[in-house]
Amino acid sequence: TAADMARLLAENPARLFGMYPQKGVLAVGSDADIVIFDQNYTSRITSAAQYQNVDYTPYEGWALRGRADTVLLSGQVLERQGRYVRRGPAGFWR
Repeated sequence: TAADMARLLAENPARLFGMYPQKGVLAVGSDADIVIFDQNYTSRITSAAQYQNVDYTPYEGWALRGRADTVLLSGQVLERQGRYVRRGPAGFWR
């Protein structure tokens, strides 16, 4: 159920890390980010629609069902506020 999913993905981790009830629950005074999911949306993955600097995707043509319709961060609706961050060379093997 939706309640079980919220408990497993939000409440339980917040409790484990000592952040409950500031995080992990939808309640007055708590800090919650919410995604409203449109489960009726359908689409297909195409390389032309991807936000990446390559001209292919291994998932070309795969059917999608559902998408994040609205995202609320601290009660404010987000409007694609992200930005592309170009990464430098990976250094984890040095």
